[in-house]
Amino acid sequence: MRELPRERWLTYKQLLNLRNQETNLKSYEEIKKLEPSLTWLNYWQIKESYKVNKKEGFETKDTCWDRILKADKKIIKLLYQQLLMWDTEEVQVKEVMVKWVKEVGHSINLAEWEKIWKRNLKFTYSIELRENWYKIFYRWYITPERLAKFSKGKGDGKCWKCGKHNGDFMHMWWGCKRIKKYWQEIQKEMEKILQIKFDLKPEYFLLGITNFHMDLNTEKLFTYMVTAARICLAKLWKTKETPSVEKWTVRLIDIKNIDLLTQKVSQNVSTRQWTDWDKLRQYLKKDKIELL
Repeated sequence: MRELPRERWLTYKQLLNLRNQETNLKSYEEIKKLEPSLTWLNYWQIKESYKVNKKEGFETKDTCWDRILKADKKIIKLLYQQLLMWDTEEVQVKEVMVKWVKEVGHSINLAEWEKIWKRNLKFTYSIELRENWYKIFYRWYITPERLAKFSKGKGDGKCWKCGKHNGDFMHMWWGCKRIKKYWQEIQKEMEKILQIKFDLKPEYFLLGITNFHMDLNTEKLFTYMVTAARICLAKLWKTKETPSVEKWTVRLIDIKNIDLLTQKVSQNVSTRQWTDWDKLRQYLKKDKIELL
């Protein structure tokens, strides 16, 4: 209703009747009660606009734009924040997804991405675990390659572990022979604990995307184990060292204790949802390590 000479415009939410998901324009008399200054010419203009817009359909619930229009102050700031959020979320997420697809060597559908997001946010209670997941997904870890670009050629961009190959993101997390050996050791121990066999694939350990069957508890343990392995590797990020299985085990025990403590103090987690850590206990018996 831009043609009306007044400060407050009526919205379609006020102009339409909604019955059984069908929208119909209110009569002249009904709208006149809402806006006494309305003329027949104004109503005709509304009616013509309604005919055009009806082909595209109407949003029946409040959108972000409705909330912005209702705001009395800082409208420019709200608009900027909304546009910035769309730009950073959509573009950045699409870019990292494309990079991951290229590096794992096969397509990853949207359902798989949604599954790992929900699972990681559901299973990871502590900030440290979630932070590692966010940094891995968005590829926020500074690599030797990126550092060399930032320093304008002062660094050679070589891998901090092997010192031979270009230290890009995938090499630093997976491709380096020393790091690959670490993942092989972790895989071996995980298979012992979980009592299942699975391949050594980057999407399993870096993203948590799997294509083999696991029950819910095994899925939880798998998520905690690969997260512990990534955190151990991140702790030694700029060094020549690679983590030991012992350090990974200690980190996993820490995660286990945090998980149990969180479950005990939380009123929203039923006992049926508690993680069963018995497989880890059995695994650690040979080393005579006691769990809390």
